[in-house]
Amino acid sequence: MTYRYYHFDVKNNKVSLASTTANEFYTYHNGYVFHIAYLVNSNEEAMQKKMMGLIKEFILSHNDNSTFPVLNNIK
Repeated sequence: MTYRYYHFDVKNNKVSLASTTANEFYTYHNGYVFHIAYLVNSNEEAMQKKMMGLIKEFILSHNDNSTFPVLNNIK
């Protein structure tokens, strides 16, 4: 996925564009869809599996919504 960021330079009246890329992970858990983007220096399968484990651990360890206060207003 490519993310685009725009910056307006008021002094010179011009817009500049910066782009970055990231790996993305979508998952559904406990009634919520999570969209997580991340960038690592390796795109090897072992690293991707490690990232999947980290994401899984993060979501499951924050299962009570108290650490995701924005989610409390959604349900």
